[in-house]
Amino acid sequence: MTSPTQRAQLRALRERMPKARVFVSDDLVPWNAFAAAESIGGVGARAFHNLSKTAIVFAADSDFLHTETDNVRMAKEWARTRRVVGPTDFMSRLYVVEPHLTNTGVMADNRRRVKGSRVGEVLVALARKLGENPEFKLPAGADLAGLPQSKLDPEVQKLVDTAAKDLASPEFRGRSAILVGARQPAWVHALGLLIDVALGNQAASMDTEALVKADPEKPTPGTGSLRWRLDTAAVPTEDLGALADAIKDGSVKNLLCFDTNPAYEGAGDLGLDKSLAKINVVHLGLYRDETARLAGWHIPVSHWLEGWGDVEAIDGTTSVQQPLIDPLHKTYSLTELLGFVATGKMIDGYSLLKAFWGGEAAGQFSDRIWRQWVHDGIVSGIPREPVLPKQLGWAEALAGAAAHKPIDGLELDVHVDPKVLDGRFAGNGWLQECPHPVSKLTWDNAAYMSNATAIAQGVGNQELIDVTVDGRTIRLPVWIAPGQADDTISITLGYGRVGTPVCEGAGQNVNPLRSRTAPWIAPAKIAGTQEIYILASTQDYGTLKPPTYVGVEYEERKSILVEKTRAEFKADPNFVEREYMMERTRLQHLWDPPKLTGKQQWGLSIDLNTCTACNACVVACQAENNIPTVGKAMVLRAREMHWMRIDRYFKGSEDDPTAVVQPMACQHCEAAPCETVCPVAATVHSPEGLNEMAYNRCIGTRYCSNNCPYKVRRFNYLAFNLDVRPGSMWTNDPDGAWLGQLQKNPDVTVRFRGVMEKCTYCVQRIQEAKIDAHVAGRDLVEDGRILTACQQVCPTEAIVFGDIRDPDSKVSKAKRSPRDYTVLRDLNNHPRTTYLARIRNPHPDLSPPEAAKAPPGSAAPGAGAGHGGGHGT
Repeated sequence: MTSPTQRAQLRALRERMPKARVFVSDDLVPWNAFAAAESIGGVGARAFHNLSKTAIVFAADSDFLHTETDNVRMAKEWARTRRVVGPTDFMSRLYVVEPHLTNTGVMADNRRRVKGSRVGEVLVALARKLGENPEFKLPAGADLAGLPQSKLDPEVQKLVDTAAKDLASPEFRGRSAILVGARQPAWVHALGLLIDVALGNQAASMDTEALVKADPEKPTPGTGSLRWRLDTAAVPTEDLGALADAIKDGSVKNLLCFDTNPAYEGAGDLGLDKSLAKINVVHLGLYRDETARLAGWHIPVSHWLEGWGDVEAIDGTTSVQQPLIDPLHKTYSLTELLGFVATGKMIDGYSLLKAFWGGEAAGQFSDRIWRQWVHDGIVSGIPREPVLPKQLGWAEALAGAAAHKPIDGLELDVHVDPKVLDGRFAGNGWLQECPHPVSKLTWDNAAYMSNATAIAQGVGNQELIDVTVDGRTIRLPVWIAPGQADDTISITLGYGRVGTPVCEGAGQNVNPLRSRTAPWIAPAKIAGTQEIYILASTQDYGTLKPPTYVGVEYEERKSILVEKTRAEFKADPNFVEREYMMERTRLQHLWDPPKLTGKQQWGLSIDLNTCTACNACVVACQAENNIPTVGKAMVLRAREMHWMRIDRYFKGSEDDPTAVVQPMACQHCEAAPCETVCPVAATVHSPEGLNEMAYNRCIGTRYCSNNCPYKVRRFNYLAFNLDVRPGSMWTNDPDGAWLGQLQKNPDVTVRFRGVMEKCTYCVQRIQEAKIDAHVAGRDLVEDGRILTACQQVCPTEAIVFGDIRDPDSKVSKAKRSPRDYTVLRDLNNHPRTTYLARIRNPHPDLSPPEAAKAPPGSAAPGAGAGHGGGHGT
């Protein structure tokens, strides 16, 4: 529980009801990481890394750029070490070992696939290799002798040896970070912290007494440290396994669920999807989900944006949360309901929050301080006094390694979905239709496996298979994925939900395969059915290049995606110009281009070095510009409406490919080919350089879409914005029309059937800024005043927008970079959107695995669709 106020309410509840037991259910909490940190640093300890200081990051099954806890902050900090302007600028290096290709794996400089059950062995091998260096000194009480060791794949061992040499370099002493994924056992997390300490990465070498007394405002040496919760006197909690046992032995007969869904999460060996029906359940939540349908009472709660609250981040920062809107329905917030249960009095959330922090601040509290906290959103000025932890418990933290047993044969690899997470956002159509950042699947999950595993098991792409763990079976389709570890079946959480029409029928629930002892990784068996289930992927159309296979090189790619290594950039800083087929001086127009008379000329730059394919821009654009969802059937017909997409390209071998991502939206060409073919001038150019749409003129010929080489225009084949068919959010809801109207942005026109649409550079925001500037008596909009929706939400600040006529604007400076290039420049369209070429920083001793010499084969129908599309090559 991240709310200090709610933690205090739980303590009050236990005082009022001493026999009450508290069970916690949340797959996004890194319980194993917390257990490791507390074993080492005491109650409430949390490991913390500052990646803005790193030169080397070693990620062991850690998707820290997207799905791990605190990923937004870490992605932002890591991006600072990758923002290269000139060929001599510093650039960090990223090593990744993981069982399936993640956003972090896509950004890796050196990556190798490893089964999830063997990630710990990779860290053991790394520690032992580092131990050969006399500068690598283990802290007192730590010993590597009892850790498991086994022979690694030669390619993986080579990466480990090279990474060890890099990490031990005096140049990088105290400037590296070992990140371990939340799914790994506690002993693996402890081993990662141990390596950090031995490398000098942890502040004060994990001297806990010094850390407690340190000034949090002053920077500490190293890239990491231990932090503590604001209150260490937390209420003792138990997991869902204890709840299942308590229901079975009859010690729990009444259950109050606060925004949790144990019937969905505990559907495996715990059997909570059945046992909850035997007791009295009251459910408080947003939806009538799986648990609510088993409850005697379901009480709808306010959305967290509708109420007052507070939250404590993993680094100890505490924020005060204001409501953005009054509750749309007659509901109460979780804080108000929890306070009612704890005290028997219904008090509004604002008063509860103010009273709690008034007590915490003691004599320092006043109305002025409270208003300042609410204004800033940050609680400040309260000294942190954590309980001094015990001595470092390395032996205790590493004790679990003795029970480690690698899995031979097929292995189930369950992981958090990069879109709907553990299922809490499965009712959001924006996220269901948002393409998976790697596979590009929408509206479904699948059993990801390598091509070699599919051939060995005799199954094909999109074939339904039965996956069995300990006698429990689910059925779902295969998706053959490059970069997938052999003998590993990866399935994402969060699907197979009920509760809203949006999520019902989307994917399969993988929780029945999970157990209390093996919730993430377990031995598995599969069996083919010879039945085909069609999956909706956006990778096979809307691409800039013809379909091909992974590993097949082609020259056309040069004019779309430009990438080099750091060494190549140093050797040839002007490499971008040599990527084009024609010299700039040979590019001529057949007619005079339009005169652009605007005082300001708008343009955009995207840095491929820092874009992590998180999809935040895709969803933000959809929310800002009233872009509808269309459903799986329409996606299968290539009719999704996203103005922004993120193309994903592979190169190299199918087993360990290198991947590159590229956001793609309307390029706002100065010589736009779409404008010349529209018979009614529905798409025209503005004096400020925008390619604009006049929706009322559009008669739906779609000539513009046919003539767009970037494939970024979207056509309303149906009235998607008025959709009330089965599967839409508001079916059979008398308030649906009203709520649907509230969801729309009033500053953006809602398009109708037969109309073409596309990215506008958020023209409504440009106009708002121009009006504000006029009111203030300025002729020009200040640089940085306009943030496009995609730019505003980008955690790594990969997108920059502004006036390209202003030489001092951020976007002008980005476009002067030697890495700046134009997609398909040889067409002479003069796009206003340009890109900064991707620069990799691989270790010179590690070359990527050889590319396949021929397209990979498969033994079953449908093969190739998982990796053979234009976006997949």
